[in-house]
Formats: sequence, structure tokens, C-alpha cells
Amino acid sequence: MLKSAVLFSHRKMQFHIFTEESLQPEFDKQLRQWPDSYTKKFVHKIYPITFSVGNPQEWKKLFKPCAAQRLFLPVILKDVDSLLYVDTDVLFLRPVEDIWKLLRQFNSTQLAAMAPEHEIPKIGWYSRFAQHPFYGSAGVNSGVMLMNLTRIRSAQFKNSMIPTGLTWEDMLYPLYQKYKNSITWGDQDLLNIIFYFNPVGMTGSGLRIQSTILKA
Repeated sequence: MLKSAVLFSHRKMQFHIFTEESLQPEFDKQLRQWPDSYTKKFVHKIYPITFSVGNPQEWKKLFKPCAAQRLFLPVILKDVDSLLYVDTDVLFLRPVEDIWKLLRQFNSTQLAAMAPEHEIPKIGWYSRFAQHPFYGSAGVNSGVMLMNLTRIRSAQFKNSMIPTGLTWEDMLYPLYQKYKNSITWGDQDLLNIIFYFNPVGMTGSGLRIQSTILKA
């Protein structure tokens, strides 16, 4: 995934990499062994898996060990304004800048962009099987997520737990506790629940081009 991003990009990038502590030295070593033509196009920082609220062991068991980490990026990366989160099985086919441009298309309320979970809602997983609220008619897939972290940190999110809004960090663990027996796809389901109650925060704008930029 990282090599394909570097290969097609025309601008220098910054990678924020989250992995288990035992894997960090080898990960860093391998990146530094890349050819200069690659390494000059990016800087990187490696972080341990960290959960700021709730029981870390519960979060690690949520779908996959590292999957829930994406929920905590706005909290951990306090000095980062915006980022593109991608799963490790994603392959870039065009410059990352092509999807990064979508940030400029966000309106005043939008703070994240994800692609639909299925192109045909009536045969998608969420419309047929979900036992919890989900965004739109098909739900969203969290494998690629464009995020304005500054807006996420400052927003108050509507929810099904209290009549007033909650910050992103304050909402995560109570939300998980309420729906943990109803979710199948872990953090992706929680994101669907969040944006079901906060649809103005989500945009699918431009993610029609996802299939030509990215391949999972």
C-alpha cells in the first residue's frame, strides 16, 4: 500500500503508521532500506496501538487487533489537521492528491468522506442484515476514510444515549457499550451508527472515483 502511494504521488507525503510495538523496529528498518527515489518522497512516524478511553483489550478484540485504532486518530494525532486513513490491503492506482483534493469540496458541516459499503443498496450487507442504525441506504465502508480531524475534535455529535451532543472521544466507549452485542464489523459499524445520527457530517462527494484511484 505505501509503495503504491509513493509511486504515484507527485508531492511529498507524511505517513502515520500504527502497529504493535514488537513490529515497529522491523517496520522502520524496512522503510529506511527503500531506494532514495522513494524515501525522498515521504516522511514517516510509527506509533503503538493506543486507545484513549475504555478497556484496551475490548478495543483490540473489536473485529481485528488494530481495526479500532482508526476511531482514535482524532484524539491521538492532536497536531494533525486532516488525513486519509487507508487499510493495509489498499492499492493506489493514481496519485493520492486526487482524493486529497476532496477536502476542499467539504461544506461547512462535513468532516469525513467514505465510500458506500455496496453500490446496490438493496443487496448490500447493511440493508439486509444490520441490527443497528447505519448511514444512508447502504452504509459506508471504513477501509478508506478522508478525515478533517480538526472539525471532528471540535464537533458535538448527536447520539442515541443522551439528548445533548458529545465530543468524539466522550462518545466512543458509551456507544460501543450500547451496541456491542449488535455489531458485526466492529469499528466500521460504530462509524455507521455515528453518521446515521450525524448525516450532515458525512460526504460521499467525489468518492465515485474511488475505484479508479484505489483497489482493495
